[in-house]
Amino acid sequence: ITSDMAKICDRIYPQTTSALISVVQEIRTLNPDAQIILLGYTNPVPLLPEWTQLFRRLNALSKSLAAQNENVTYVPIPYTRTANDGHPTVSGHKYIGRQILKAVNY
Repeated sequence: ITSDMAKICDRIYPQTTSALISVVQEIRTLNPDAQIILLGYTNPVPLLPEWTQLFRRLNALSKSLAAQNENVTYVPIPYTRTANDGHPTVSGHKYIGRQILKAVNY
């Protein structure tokens, strides 16, 4: 299972990063003054090392993308509580919301 997961992660990473870069560029084209918030990724299955590495790489790319572009903010959410299905719990969603509100320029 781990070798198959590694293959999936290796395939997904370039697709996801390419899409993320394209979305930021398209938003910037449509509205040069928009504040763009890149929300960090959480790892719903920390016991899988392949996923841990994938989400670390995606977060690093998001952070770098934010640093390279004006009015783009990376918002890490490392302490998001998740349920057994990997999705944020109610308190996890509240935490994410607070992190986003801290980053929004009013």
